[in-house]
Amino acid sequence: MFVGVVFCVSGLNDHWPRTLGGVANVRVEFTVEPFRDGHPGDHVLAAWRAVEADGCELETGPFSSMVEVPDAIVAKVVADLLRAALDGGATRVTVQVEQVAAA
Repeated sequence: MFVGVVFCVSGLNDHWPRTLGGVANVRVEFTVEPFRDGHPGDHVLAAWRAVEADGCELETGPFSSMVEVPDAIVAKVVADLLRAALDGGATRVTVQVEQVAAA
């Protein structure tokens, strides 16, 4: 099951829209469950570490985390955070991806 998810995500950059005059930035917002109020579990910390290991600046909130990245690395970032969260014991990972203005 997980391999199929990674396969789908890995092909994203082949068709991702680009802005005129530059590369699009992509906002990735994700939630890792089970949720533990005020005490992120190992599954959440693993996802955060994976995003940071990809050189991204992570913003964490009370219910979700967010990172903004160039479209060239979005598939890798999403695949890495999914792999880390699921390997860390997550039962569910919800990911939203949104194109934003180029930096």
